[in-house]
Amino acid sequence: MPGSAGSAYLAPGTLLKQRYEIESEIGRGGYSVVYVARDRELDSRVAIKLLVPPPAEAHIARERMRREVRAVRGISHPNIVAVHDFLEQGSWSFVVMEYIDGPDLAARVRDSGPLEARQVAAIGHEIAGALAAAHGRGILHRDVKPQNILLDRDGRARLTDFGSARLAGQSTMTRTGGLVGTIRYAAPEVVAGTRGDARADVYALGLTLFFALTGDLPESASPHLPSAPASAGYRASRRVGELPAWIDDAIACSTCELPGDRFATAQAMADALGRERAVSVASSLAAAPARVTCLLCGAPDPLGLPVCPRCGGTDTTVADTLIFVRLPIIAAGRREVRDRLTELLSERCEAQEIALVAAGCRALVRVPGSGAGSVIEELKAREIPARATRARRAWASMPLRFWGLLAAIVVSGGLAGALVLPSLTVVSPMF
Repeated sequence: MPGSAGSAYLAPGTLLKQRYEIESEIGRGGYSVVYVARDRELDSRVAIKLLVPPPAEAHIARERMRREVRAVRGISHPNIVAVHDFLEQGSWSFVVMEYIDGPDLAARVRDSGPLEARQVAAIGHEIAGALAAAHGRGILHRDVKPQNILLDRDGRARLTDFGSARLAGQSTMTRTGGLVGTIRYAAPEVVAGTRGDARADVYALGLTLFFALTGDLPESASPHLPSAPASAGYRASRRVGELPAWIDDAIACSTCELPGDRFATAQAMADALGRERAVSVASSLAAAPARVTCLLCGAPDPLGLPVCPRCGGTDTTVADTLIFVRLPIIAAGRREVRDRLTELLSERCEAQEIALVAAGCRALVRVPGSGAGSVIEELKAREIPARATRARRAWASMPLRFWGLLAAIVVSGGLAGALVLPSLTVVSPMF
């Protein structure tokens, strides 16, 4: 059973679900306590994140923890801490997570001082890539900060704590006007009460890298208030002296006051921090908008989706229409359409998925019915022929070869069964 009432939390040796044996506490934050535990079934170490909210906040805290599991389970990325399960035992609710044997970025800076520029660039590149993977699935982290970046003993950076995450098209869990995340790392538009998009995560990561380089955040009127917004972003070089221009520019670009002046996507930020330094941040920015334009409204889409969340592209209650590609009859025309689809989707889809979309076996995008015509016209302008169908009638949009294959399976299966067991020819119609 859980630890004694005096400790209020889990004592070493506590066994959860007859499987996870608590070893020691390794951290606290918000409404949770984190332990390292032994998984008796797999004989390995895991992290246990125990929920310990005050009674008034228990329900919303539990729902956030469930949300974290749902969000991260769908992402497989080397720089995101894996989440295995959400479990309950008695009055305890907890998440079983991958155990990272290393400090968080805040502890590393506190214990060893600011990091070198190339170390910070490597961390930024990895975490921006992790955010890009989450954003590509419509998931905003909303609490990027040094305490939520863990460093493996081999130096790899890992993003954790998706407890504040929001899926695009999903309603928020805060009270009206409530701030999600940590105010010192919140983007200006979030502090102002506007719902932030992926560029708010980019801003928070930029401030995190500023902290890693300088050991502090830009000046603010109070330790409990965010730094005054900077129209051109914050430059760490003004704090620590000479820095390579590429990383100073990248941090400044990611922390601009207006979202439109920042990197359009987390992937663009990752590219700027990870590519050969001869390529400037400006060229990274110039290339980004062409890949992230919403097919419906034409505006830049920081999540990198074909149809942005504002247009209902990820909300299945609004987006009730599927857009399928229509391949030309001529082989040369089909190749051209596949090439254009690859250009449109290569940043967010694997080659196999693109092939399925090109063959008409998978929808290109899901949109509100009222916007289907606009999307088809936009695709036509890009020389990609397409057609729309209601989601509930998606079966009717399958290509002829799909139905041919299905018929062949039914006929051949029936013949084979009749030859082996003739009575099937009588019994199977009944089923």
